[in-house]
Amino acid sequence: EKKKIFEFGIPKYDPKWIKELIKFEKKIIKKNKFIITIPYKSFFNIYPDKKDFLENYFSRMINGILDNNQNCIILIKLHPRLKCEYTKVMILNLKKKFKNRIILTKTNLIYLAKISNLFLCPTNTATIFDSIYFKTPTLQYDVGIKFLDGKENYNNVYERKKISIIFKDLALLNKNINNLISKKIDLRFKYQ
Repeated sequence: EKKKIFEFGIPKYDPKWIKELIKFEKKIIKKNKFIITIPYKSFFNIYPDKKDFLENYFSRMINGILDNNQNCIILIKLHPRLKCEYTKVMILNLKKKFKNRIILTKTNLIYLAKISNLFLCPTNTATIFDSIYFKTPTLQYDVGIKFLDGKENYNNVYERKKISIIFKDLALLNKNINNLISKKIDLRFKYQ
């Protein structure tokens, strides 16, 4: 007996649907800028006793990118269900330092993936699929969970399949960003 398969809902990566999504987005393309999008997932609510570690990690990452690359701007998209005021305060403090080089946005991730030069997302997130669809180079940051609870809680399947690179230290992040800016593309990105 044949099983019936019912499809319903909007196929997220259907070209017609993507065209509809993008046409309603506010255009935020910055000419001659290297655009990095960070779909930010907060861990402050999960590890409230590790706020200093988490804030220091994220701040060092942002400072390292923007201090070393004057042509970069960072678009930060908070998770839509994020209810963490501490995260918003942390990002607003970074915005004070870097002014218009950090943009907190509610823009659809599909559009952000399309206009970005780099997608920088945490491990264990589905947002990576948006960047893969548009062949946007993608780096995943290991938030240092093993330092928080003593074990590594991420799946490195995307790295094993050569779809993404997981960096575990900020020097590797900056090396990859510098290579992308200078058009020295890591061969792993060609598989995206």
